[in-house]
Amino acid sequence: MTDQETFLLRRAQRGSGEAFEALIGSYENGIYRTCLRMMGENQAALDACQETFIKLYRYVGTFKGDSAFSTWVYRVTSNVCLDELRKRSRKSAASLDEMEENGHFESAAAVRDIPEEDLLRSEQRRVLMSALNHLNPEHKIAIVLRDIQGFSYDEIAEMLDISLGTLKSRISRARAQLRDQLSPHMELLGGYGVKRCRRDEHSEL
Repeated sequence: MTDQETFLLRRAQRGSGEAFEALIGSYENGIYRTCLRMMGENQAALDACQETFIKLYRYVGTFKGDSAFSTWVYRVTSNVCLDELRKRSRKSAASLDEMEENGHFESAAAVRDIPEEDLLRSEQRRVLMSALNHLNPEHKIAIVLRDIQGFSYDEIAEMLDISLGTLKSRISRARAQLRDQLSPHMELLGGYGVKRCRRDEHSEL
């Protein structure tokens, strides 16, 4: 941490909300991206972000510097998302028809005037998110932190409090499952998603 961050941390740990906001501000975008990829849609991501910020504020006093502060921040974020996804898994998953009825997908009328290029990107995102959502929560968070957020294996293992071997196994299995999920959509994705999984499957393993 920089001297300024250390100063803000000490003030936040003494109860300064202003110092906490200044300290966490640089992490807001990363926290939101992680929550969005994990939760799959904006409102759930915002709810997870809010819960994350509450927990970070509540427990900032427990941070002792045993890891990087960023590691601690994303550990809390990951745990919030995992807890929420586990709650979801105990409920019946909504069917695509139900999701459409609830407005999760655009109607034909709503997308009629959207440029074709934007529609293509939207469909690509939908396919990729659908594939991510087929992963179990533990595999999903590993892939999000590694392949989307770009953290190192060592950083992620520390965030998730698991061994390096366990992490690599989860990522390898997740990439294999993603490859299977994305293979039928190679034309839409331009082969990117599948090629990425194949190229990365054995990297750093």
